[in-house]
Amino acid sequence: MEKSDQRFNIRRLSEEKRREFRSTITERLAGGEYTLGEAVRIMRLAAGLTQKQYATMTGVDIRVLAGIERGEGNPRLDTLEKLAQPYGFVVSFIHRQ
Repeated sequence: MEKSDQRFNIRRLSEEKRREFRSTITERLAGGEYTLGEAVRIMRLAAGLTQKQYATMTGVDIRVLAGIERGEGNPRLDTLEKLAQPYGFVVSFIHRQ
């Protein structure tokens, strides 16, 4: 998925395509192609959710979510876990080369 290609809805994809999407995001995040904020925003938009909807769904304050998407702040681990959970992601440390 190109960074500019953020108009599809992940809920409309087959389970296989969803796994493929999650894998692509994971690889690009690990490879440094996306910042954390970009990855969160792409996942949210892919699900067809507004910031308010995603914040409500995950239990994360909307100001915290907006800050993360802007690349600001230093989110806590529990916040990252809440944001990752709807997509089946697990928060872990990634070895940078």
